[in-house]
Amino acid sequence: MATFLDVLMGLGLIVMVAGQIWLCISAFKTNPAWGVVVLLLPCWGALLFVVVHRKGDEAQPFIIVMAGALLAAGAGGAERVFGQGGRPAEAGSSLPASVPPPSVTADTPRAQELPRVEALRRACEAARSQIYRGAPFPPLATEGWQVTLWLASAKGESLHDHPALVAAVSRGQLTADADEELATVTDGTAELADGLAPEAVKAAPAFRAAAIRMGGGYARAYLEDASRRRFVALADRLLTATGAEMGALYGQCAHLKTHELGSWFRGADAAGAAAALVYQMGMFSERSAVNRAVLANIDHHDELAALQKAAARVPATELAALVARHGGALRKAPGVTITFGLGAPMRATSASRAVAGKMGVGADPN
Repeated sequence: MATFLDVLMGLGLIVMVAGQIWLCISAFKTNPAWGVVVLLLPCWGALLFVVVHRKGDEAQPFIIVMAGALLAAGAGGAERVFGQGGRPAEAGSSLPASVPPPSVTADTPRAQELPRVEALRRACEAARSQIYRGAPFPPLATEGWQVTLWLASAKGESLHDHPALVAAVSRGQLTADADEELATVTDGTAELADGLAPEAVKAAPAFRAAAIRMGGGYARAYLEDASRRRFVALADRLLTATGAEMGALYGQCAHLKTHELGSWFRGADAAGAAAALVYQMGMFSERSAVNRAVLANIDHHDELAALQKAAARVPATELAALVARHGGALRKAPGVTITFGLGAPMRATSASRAVAGKMGVGADPN
């Protein structure tokens, strides 16, 4: 039988940041009779080691040791983490609404992936809750995030099938045609997808849109200042190559519908750049920055067209000043581009609310 030391020696690298423990789930064996499962509960800063003693087809788990602190949870935090009677709490409790995990049974191949998927979701939501409180992005807290490059246009053919976009993604990764340095990221995932969900297509029928969604190593690269410039340069090149009218570059928890970490918004003119900012960061924020009823009075056929019309009311100089007050910058030629650093990750979100108000389509702040 494996000793307790054997079990501890088998555990992977544990990274502790700001009192929290961030670790991907791993599973391995110390000898044929024993298996070790590491379960991460990052929302509460607790790490649970469970050793499973296998007897035939049965698995009998029991707790060996718990490491970490129940930060900001107090006495009630333990109950939220472990549930009643010491059992693990239900996944997703006390967390923002998200896309539900797929329904699988224990004998399907994907069943073994669900613990890791849930851990990534919790890790992303934990980091997200910190930036919504005004904190900088937590170091190393990059798991579960997705970066999206979005392009849209009311002119021309389908962007999804444009050769420049098709050439940028191959076999689930960015190609050297997209960016030679980003193509060296080996643990990233990338897909070319429609840029408007079905409900968004109904709300903006005049526009065609495409998106490149990037996760894993690409998300980590996006959150680093040096490599994020590669994503911005890629966004500029692809918008120019496709002839798209507007574009946006932002991050989000891959399983949530809200958008955060906005860094680049471009349009053919100031109105287009402002519309891209307000659409992606204002209309998909935790609390919408846009009054859709007011938007419908401007153009009841198309929300994106209505945003462009409303943004055209704001002089470029006033837009630049407003963006600057929220930590961003506006530059011209080619087109107009609004950019934000991620030192304060919610700058683009706060700017979108202010710009929407200036456009006359802002939602009631209360």
